[in-house]
Order: sequence, then structure tokens, then C-alpha cells
Amino acid sequence: MTSSIRQPRIRRLNTFVEKVRAGGLEGVLHGPDLVTVLAPNNGAFAGREQSLGFEGKYILRGSATAAELRMSGSIKSLNGTIVRFAGSNGEIKVGRARLVRPDIECTNGVLHIIDLLID
Repeated sequence: MTSSIRQPRIRRLNTFVEKVRAGGLEGVLHGPDLVTVLAPNNGAFAGREQSLGFEGKYILRGSATAAELRMSGSIKSLNGTIVRFAGSNGEIKVGRARLVRPDIECTNGVLHIIDLLID
């Protein structure tokens, strides 16, 4: 990953990046607005098929650290889905997914890598 969400270079996110491009949301990551991205790693897609349009629930308006997500309890995603956050024992979850690599700072927001798809 470079310093920007708009140029994802983390190999373990290839599947997510492909889905974002296919869903036409790459422009959101190129825009001037700050975003928070909950990016499922490649393993999260194993054996699961997601329809196009799912990507919007992984992108939140504004920049939020893991601690801010946990404190918020829930945030509305780009596609209108309410995404719920919880934390205990130093672990932060979004639904059943864990933030396995939180708080990757980027010039246009924050990236959090998660280990499962959000139901």
C-alpha cells in the first residue's frame, strides 16, 4: 500500500480491489473526500460469492480509526447499510469480522483489513 487508498498495493487485497473496480467505486477512492475502507483480505472471499454492489458497504464516509469505529457503535456505509462495531479484549469486530490490520493511514482516509465478509 502506498500512502493512498486510491492506489492499493497490498496483495492480500487483490480480490477486494477487483470488486471495487468492477462495481464502479474506484472513483470514490480517487475523490477528494476522506473515506474509511473496511477491506476484506483475499481469504475472506474463499468459497463465498458476493453480488456486484456489495462493495459500498465496505466504504464509510470520513476518516475513522479503529478506536473511533468501536466508540461509534455503528456507522452508515456508502450504500446505506448500517455497519455495527464492537470491541472487547483489545479486539475490534465489524459483525463477525475482525479488524486484523487496523489503522493503515492513507492520504485520503484510513484502511482497515478485515478477515471475513460482512453479512
